[in-house]
Amino acid sequence: MYREGDPAAPDSELKIRIFWREKAIVFLDVPAIREPNPEGYTYSNQFGENQWTLFVPNSEASSCSLSRDGEVIDTGEVTQREPSSTGGV
Repeated sequence: MYREGDPAAPDSELKIRIFWREKAIVFLDVPAIREPNPEGYTYSNQFGENQWTLFVPNSEASSCSLSRDGEVIDTGEVTQREPSSTGGV
């Protein structure tokens, strides 16, 4: 997840980029939607043949998960977090 342009600018675009480590290629780099929920944040692509979703939990003890069309295909460590979606720590 990143913001194209100046991240502090209100018109910067949220994007999702997925990197396939085994083949060392970026295979998705498209506009994204961010949705807060009580457990964390869900990020998903706006357009495309497949629906990609990254869930980043509020809890630092929990792993993030990457899903394609609703099926979890990978989990991993969160390297950078936004403030909690519930306003707490």
